[in-house]
Amino acid sequence: MSTTTPAAPQLLPEHTRVLRTSDGRFGTVTAHGAEGNVITWDGAPRPASVQYTRDELVEHAYRVFLPVQHCMCCGDLVDAGDTQEGYTTCCNDRACTCAAVDGAYECGTEQPAEAQAEQRAQELNRAAYLDGNSNTPALRVGGLAVHVYRSAERDQFIVSVHPDTGDIPDDLLSPTGNVPLQITVGDAVVYDAR
Repeated sequence: MSTTTPAAPQLLPEHTRVLRTSDGRFGTVTAHGAEGNVITWDGAPRPASVQYTRDELVEHAYRVFLPVQHCMCCGDLVDAGDTQEGYTTCCNDRACTCAAVDGAYECGTEQPAEAQAEQRAQELNRAAYLDGNSNTPALRVGGLAVHVYRSAERDQFIVSVHPDTGDIPDDLLSPTGNVPLQITVGDAVVYDAR
């Protein structure tokens, strides 16, 4: 009596992106199991260890993007025609580049210092928020607090900058440990420290 060993499932490389056409949800091959490819679906409340065979994933219900076709960090699909020497510019941010690393694209692997500084500044500016929980509301950017309020006692608007909050990340401080800060009134620079 002969026994046949079941064929091993065909596996997709880890980091392969899969689009489920029924609901437009993307997932990523995060591991391999006995039955096939383990996919973690984006935005799933709990990552489900659902395994799919390669045959299931190449049906019309799914579209498969091999790892070198997308960026692991920003998720942008990479147009191979725009790739030069393994690098491509992301659609999300012109200052960001993706590079093929270990079979998958990763953001920011070949950014000039100026582009890194610009990207960091954009991140901090977009994360700014108004802290209105005190008598002197403050705009907070990167840990720096700028209070702007009306003083009844002085009958003036007051602008007060607090660069010594201790909340400013070290990478934003100057080599001497100071907060690089410029203050302008209109077009006139009234304070400039590096």
